[in-house]
Amino acid sequence: MRNFLAYILILIAVILAIPVALNLFELWRLPLVVAIFFHLASAVVCGLGFWLAERSAQIHSERGILWSAYAFTFAIAMPVFGIMAAVAIFLGQRWRTKRPPPIAADEITVQAPIVFAPDGIKSRQLEVLDLLDVEPLIDIFRTGETDLKIGAVKLLGQMKTKRSIVTLTQALLDKDIEVRLFAAGVIGAMEDDYAVGIDKRSAALSEDPGNAELGINLATYYLSYADSGLLDDIASKFYYHVALDVLKKLPDGAEVNFIKAKAHMALEEYKEALVCITHSIEQNPRSGEYEVMYWRILYQMRDYATLQERIADAEQREVRDTNLDVAEYWLD
Repeated sequence: MRNFLAYILILIAVILAIPVALNLFELWRLPLVVAIFFHLASAVVCGLGFWLAERSAQIHSERGILWSAYAFTFAIAMPVFGIMAAVAIFLGQRWRTKRPPPIAADEITVQAPIVFAPDGIKSRQLEVLDLLDVEPLIDIFRTGETDLKIGAVKLLGQMKTKRSIVTLTQALLDKDIEVRLFAAGVIGAMEDDYAVGIDKRSAALSEDPGNAELGINLATYYLSYADSGLLDDIASKFYYHVALDVLKKLPDGAEVNFIKAKAHMALEEYKEALVCITHSIEQNPRSGEYEVMYWRILYQMRDYATLQERIADAEQREVRDTNLDVAEYWLD
């Protein structure tokens, strides 16, 4: 109802502006006081109509109120032409399924907690999206409207998986400037989180340089950053090497060598990774996690014969918590 009334008021404003237009083009002479009255009345009704139109929208924001002020200012400052310009811009934006022009204050909502639904069902949405990966959100970027794309960007930022971050970086190229701004804000917030996390862990390790737990925590965080999808290949390799530099300064241990093996494997340095994981297994021969890493390295090296022998021997060595599906595949 409010939306209908808004359009009626805008139409009345246009009608009130007609006598002003006729007087302006000298087609119908009006007394100055009458012309000013029609002009002011059309401007006020126009501003009120746009205010009601924005208030009737499903999503309220500062930009809606600001747009109403713009419309009133246009109508006051430019008799007839101001109303025509405001109506043309408004209809053009509605035709493109957007709200009127955004302002900088709207960028603050990048980190807003409300996305698509109330908090009661939002966690269920995230759970389902984790199961389905990000395919539904990719479809939204292909065919969705602006508000849906912005909601998708927010959800991708909350998921924080490598696939979701890759999709976010693609959103930086979206044709809609609002989507690009939101994607840039979410990615920037992730970068800031990693920077803060690295600083905190580095400071803790600098206070206790020989602490293996703190060193492993920092190195693991570097690996997480390198694997996040936020960095290009060159930057990722840099952080893998930084993680290795941290680990080299720590006392030798099974977990330290395991993290080293992960970094070397990410750098495709498979021989070095095999040496590190061998040391880990020597110190903890029954660890299934270390054993599976050994298998993965052998697979990347295409040493399939040794891989089969190793898998077959794992049960005799009483290795715990290995991947049974992988073992069955290679032993069949």
